[in-house]
Amino acid sequence: MKLTANITPEYPEITVLKTVLSESAFEVTFNLNESIKNIISPSVVFVGLIVLTHPKEILSKKPKNNRKFITVDEKKSDHSFSLSDNLFSFKCPKNALKLINDYKKAVVYFAIVSKPENEGPVGFSANGVIAKGLDIYNQEIEETERINNKIKEKRQKNDDDDSEFTIRIR
Repeated sequence: MKLTANITPEYPEITVLKTVLSESAFEVTFNLNESIKNIISPSVVFVGLIVLTHPKEILSKKPKNNRKFITVDEKKSDHSFSLSDNLFSFKCPKNALKLINDYKKAVVYFAIVSKPENEGPVGFSANGVIAKGLDIYNQEIEETERINNKIKEKRQKNDDDDSEFTIRIR
């Protein structure tokens, strides 16, 4: 998943400043912009998605089988927000997130769902944040860029070839 993926369809305007992710803790420090603060109601659902990849022990030859998704949500009926340095800690039981120790890379996606008075629900989300495995992420970005450059070179080479080729089979 790209870091720009959002887990709600609207308002990708939360900025995550920091995440804490351990066996028993999942905390997110974030900022809101003014427009969200004016829309959001005190009754909200906080949503966290943790994407784990690169297991320490390869479980399968298929990459998609070596990835796990953990979703966490928590309802709050009277949460107050400020524009900056909001902290939310999901109430995780001891060792609830122990699975993260089995993976080298963890990406956290965070969202807030609210239902303002007399309106339908709205979601506010942030881009993904690398909570673990930044070096792996950077290597993946470099490899993707290298592959894309090779594809561009090959296309350019094919575009530069001005020869004509015709084949007929009867």
